[in-house]
Amino acid sequence: MKRVSSKHPSDNDSYQTSFPANRTVSATRKSTEATLLEDAISPGAVEDEGAFPEEGPGYWAEKGKELMDENYLHLYGVAQVSEILGISASYFYDAFSASFKIPPKHYLTNLKIKSAKAMLLTRQSKVREVAIKVGFKNRVAFERSFKKLVGISPSEYRQSLAVLEKDTRK
Repeated sequence: MKRVSSKHPSDNDSYQTSFPANRTVSATRKSTEATLLEDAISPGAVEDEGAFPEEGPGYWAEKGKELMDENYLHLYGVAQVSEILGISASYFYDAFSASFKIPPKHYLTNLKIKSAKAMLLTRQSKVREVAIKVGFKNRVAFERSFKKLVGISPSEYRQSLAVLEKDTRK
């Protein structure tokens, strides 16, 4: 036994505690709930261990794609997607890129820009408002991404649509 002297937080007097010097806490110690669950399942209760979906790279890529397709307006970046899925950002990036042949950041940005183009057609919102509505943190980041993908700024895009509208009315 090793003797340790320390102060108790509730008083000013020292006290001593004894514990084995080689005592370690197992990192794989099971929670009470997991132990209870294991006890409740008899050895033959799970017939096919392969019944659960394989959680390989393709699985996580598909889950991430579904998440982005359904929530792209509320996502600021791929790190949020990997955090929601509970996997590392680098693993998600590699899995998504391998499965869909496009980096997840580009996929998410393409979804946002496609939606922004539709919003710019209506002319009901300012460019700044469109940027926020499609999930960009600010107008500058939106304009930079828009111009990189479309080739012109959001304002120029809106103006070019106005010119096309006038030409089709004639």
